Amino acid sequence: MKKRFTSEDIELLREILEESPQYLEGIEDNILSLEKNPSEEIIDEVFRTFHSLKGITGFVDLPSVTKTCHSLESLVKMIKEDKATITNSIIDLLLDGTDLIKEIMANIESAISNYNGGEIEIDVIGLGEDEIEKRVQDISNLEVESKPEREEIIPEKDISEGILSDTFLTESLNDFTEAVSYTHLRAHETPEHL
Repeated sequence: MKKRFTSEDIELLREILEESPQYLEGIEDNILSLEKNPSEEIIDEVFRTFHSLKGITGFVDLPSVTKTCHSLESLVKMIKEDKATITNSIIDLLLDGTDLIKEIMANIESAISNYNGGEIEIDVIGLGEDEIEKRVQDISNLEVESKPEREEIIPEKDISEGILSDTFLTESLNDFTEAVSYTHLRAHETPEHL
């Protein structure tokens, strides 16, 4: 499904396209490392990648990327909280979601490469994000069934006809602000604080 973007949106998209490679660089290696060495540091790095991308793509309303990042972030959160065990299925899902994000970003970059002003329509909804969300939900349900004392892991989000709700966007913005604050604090810590 196509979404219309204004010239101001295109400038934001260009900034996101410029920033996104720094988030996606090395993500596959980190995901593959989870199979061999699921350290807290690597899990946190994978979580922060999806969390940060969710935040920046929420600013310009890229539902497919935001929803995919949210689903993958929820999956990694389950791992962080020991509510899911790292399996080949989870690794495959994280890699498939990452590939989808990269593909969508490449399609957006291609669409705006010949942009010459005015409004433009770009496919950004219904590009595979629902399949990723369903697969995450299926894993969540399996984990919940195998450990019945747990509550539902991934809450339903109010998404209407592919457009993200104000509540979800506000939550994403708050998550992004927290991530920036965390990164800022970590950058200014001295060795004595670590």
